[in-house]
Amino acid sequence: MKKLWLLLNLFLVVTAQPGWLFAAPATSYSNLFAAPEKVSARGAASPDELAKTVLLAIQENNMSALNAFLLEDKEIVLLKSKGSEDMQAYLENTTAPDLQNNLRRNYQTLIEKGISQTINWSDYQVSEARLGKGSAKNAFLQPLTIILTDKQNQPLELLLETVKLNNRYYLFRQLELKPQKKI
Repeated sequence: MKKLWLLLNLFLVVTAQPGWLFAAPATSYSNLFAAPEKVSARGAASPDELAKTVLLAIQENNMSALNAFLLEDKEIVLLKSKGSEDMQAYLENTTAPDLQNNLRRNYQTLIEKGISQTINWSDYQVSEARLGKGSAKNAFLQPLTIILTDKQNQPLELLLETVKLNNRYYLFRQLELKPQKKI
């Protein structure tokens, strides 16, 4: 009897809310089956996209703009399972945060080199993103050379090491400025 009385009181409390029966639903019926909001994919769809994002991150001095292009644990697991013996050996004691911290150090070194060489990054734009051939042993690894030019068509090259997984490009270990030839 007490349970019935409690249920009845609970029902009365809920139904006593103004407009509870005829209130509009929080989301319309058409929105229940709508596609979810677009979530930006991890990795870059092309070397050009990665090149432009890297340059923008350098120009804005914003390393966090590259977070979507850094390997995470799920990509590391995939590389460990499908990579060559060399890749597996390298990744055995390497974690995603280790790789990310290494790239952050390389990024900071790149920024410092740019300052010491008085490079005005905002004067540069991507003229070409040249994907090199990866080794036969490590098909996932692909070197990327980003050729930048300024307003006077003076070239500057950035060297990156990328990993291509599921048709997406990720930054791996190397991110550096190619040494300039002195005249």
